[in-house]
Amino acid sequence: MTEARWNRFCVVGLGNHARTKLLPAILANGQQIAGDVSRNPDPDGGVRRFKTVSQAVAELPADTAFIVASPPTLHFAQTITALEAGRDVIVEKPAFVTELEALAAVRAAKASGALLVEGFMNRHTVTHRLFLDQWAVERPKAAHMVFTIPSVPEGSFRSSNETGASNLYDIASYALSALIDAGVDIADVQLDHVDFAGEPARERLHMSGLAGDVRFSSVTGVAADYENVMRLERADGSSISFTPFIYGRPGPRRMLEDRGGEVVETGIEDVNAFEAMLAQPLSHWRDTAVERGQRMVDLTRHLERLGRTLTAFRAAAS
Repeated sequence: MTEARWNRFCVVGLGNHARTKLLPAILANGQQIAGDVSRNPDPDGGVRRFKTVSQAVAELPADTAFIVASPPTLHFAQTITALEAGRDVIVEKPAFVTELEALAAVRAAKASGALLVEGFMNRHTVTHRLFLDQWAVERPKAAHMVFTIPSVPEGSFRSSNETGASNLYDIASYALSALIDAGVDIADVQLDHVDFAGEPARERLHMSGLAGDVRFSSVTGVAADYENVMRLERADGSSISFTPFIYGRPGPRRMLEDRGGEVVETGIEDVNAFEAMLAQPLSHWRDTAVERGQRMVDLTRHLERLGRTLTAFRAAAS
C-alpha cells in the first residue's frame, strides 16, 4: 500500500453490483484485485478465491483492503472479522442493519487502527458536492426526493422479505444519508405509508417530516417509471433540482433552477463515483473517520427505527 491510497483489494461477495461496478472501478484505477470471497466456483481462475473472510485474512498480504459487497445481513460478521485482523474495510451501503452493529464496528476499527468506510459512492460525485453547496448557501425550507426504479433485480437479496434487504435500506437510505450529510437531524422523519407492503418486488415507501427546520418528503422504491431527483425549495418560492441525483456511473447530470417559471439549466459532467471513492487518499479516510463513523451510526439508528414501522405496515397488510 502506498501512502496515497489503497493499492490492493479483496472483494467479498460477487453479485451483479460487484461485477459490474466495483471490479471495473478497481481495474480502471490501476489497483489490484488480490482475491475474492465467494462460495461459488471461480469461472475465471485468475484471482485467488476464498470461501470465508477468515481464510482471506490469513492468506492475503497485510495491506489488502476488504470490500464487503455481500447481502446486508452478512455485512457485520464479515466486516468485524476483517477489522479485528487490522484490515481496512469498505462496506456497501448501508453498512449495517442495527445501531448496535454499527457501534460495534466503529469500536473494532478504532481498537485495531483499521479504516472503516461506508460505501455511499454518491458522496464522491460533483452532483453531491453541488447539492451540499446549495444547501449551505441558502438553507431550503423544504426538500423532496423521488427515487423509483421499474423493477427489483431478480435473484438478488432484494427479493427477500428481511427488513435489512428492503427498499428502505437499499433505496430510501440514499435520501436519509443526504439529509445527514447536510447536517440536519432526521429524528422526526417518519414512514407514512407503504404501497404494496410485504411485496419486495413492488414496495414503494412514502416518508415525510421535519429534518431540523426543513420540511422533507420522499417517495422511494418501485414504480412504473424511473425517477431520480432531489428538489430543494427556497423561502422565496424558487427551487433547485438535481437529476439524476443518485448515480454512480460517469456522465451528464442536470441542475435545474426554477425562478418563478423561468428555468435555468446547468449541465454537470460527473465522474465514475466508484472509481473516485476507491481512489480517495488514505489521509482523507483517516481525517474524517470520527465524523463518518458518527454519520453511519446515526443513519443506521434511523433505518432501524423506520424498519420497525415498515414491519408494522407489512404485518397489517398480510
